Amino acid sequence: MLFPGDGTPVASEFAIVPPGPDASEQYEPRVSYSSLSHYVVGWVDPRSGQEIFAQRYNTASGLVGGNVLISSGDTLVINWDPSWAVTPGGALLAAWAQFGVNN
Repeated sequence: MLFPGDGTPVASEFAIVPPGPDASEQYEPRVSYSSLSHYVVGWVDPRSGQEIFAQRYNTASGLVGGNVLISSGDTLVINWDPSWAVTPGGALLAAWAQFGVNN
């Protein structure tokens, strides 16, 4: 749900991540906001290894596109500790830690 400064809900509850095909859980959620009502929600997701995904959100239109794989998609690499920043224009800067075969 979204809440303005006075704490009253702006909209109803909505899902960011679709239910997975198994009992996998998403974790380490992070949210960033820009001054133009652009949000990015990111998390660690085990649906194809341990990957970093993101979802854009705009308060005017809701979810923007679908979940986006941010990390490499290499199942031999473990990704964690995502961090986000969103520019006033809505561009995303993402950073995270990883460990894998080349580390």
